[in-house]
Amino acid sequence: MKKGIVLVTGQKSGRIVSLLSELVKDNDEFKLIAVIFDENKTGSRTRKLNRLKVWFKTRGLIYLIWRLYLAKKSKPQTTHGNSIFDFLKKEKVPCFKFSNINSKEAEEKIKELEPYILVSSGNRIITEKIFSIAENCTINLHHGKIPEFRGGPPCFWELYNQEDRAYVSVHKIDKKIDHGVLLAEDFVEIPAKSTPKSIFEKMGDIDSALVIKTLKQLSLGTEKEISVDFSNSLVRTIPSYFEVKRAERNLDYKFDPFGYKEVKQ
Repeated sequence: MKKGIVLVTGQKSGRIVSLLSELVKDNDEFKLIAVIFDENKTGSRTRKLNRLKVWFKTRGLIYLIWRLYLAKKSKPQTTHGNSIFDFLKKEKVPCFKFSNINSKEAEEKIKELEPYILVSSGNRIITEKIFSIAENCTINLHHGKIPEFRGGPPCFWELYNQEDRAYVSVHKIDKKIDHGVLLAEDFVEIPAKSTPKSIFEKMGDIDSALVIKTLKQLSLGTEKEISVDFSNSLVRTIPSYFEVKRAERNLDYKFDPFGYKEVKQ
């Protein structure tokens, strides 16, 4: 009997459609039974205001202004023209929308679906009451090597550190950010003059396949854990203005550090 899979996401379009197109393909191990969509993954107005207060308190006025500037400036291109809603309607996959993935309503619906595995991609932090529902586990698609590049933004810190490779990881979710058991990883090379956007686009050649491979292994019980030492790992966050400029000086070219995100629709 095929294992039931539920995808949890807050992305309306872009790369998530590519992942969905792989998840719906017929196979002997699992079947996508539904999608849970977080309509407001960035949070309520109160949550946003609290975030601004934290930025100001912990990193100062300059960082707060920088973040507000980035939020207004970053309007990058999508990598896929279709929305997930058009795609799911065509494929006849149920989609349930919630204002918060961690809400009681979402929790009850996921329990009703009885998934063997939850797949997370493009989400806010998922609480334990949600990620513990799946019979087996909840896995997350993370664009970064674990544990070196936990957090985000994807591909910036690899450039900042002048790495030769950028990794995609699939791991089990636990209470900490990008911290659970590592199940699979793959990488792309970082050519000269790369940008976060160009690296992120290259990752599209491997990320969906890595998720499918992991799901098949989990469904068959053949998964293997990859040993990881988290003892000295840190969670990356949005770089400051000065960190972006330092990266540009070290690389000797300018780039948009956040050009991989999708346009709000």
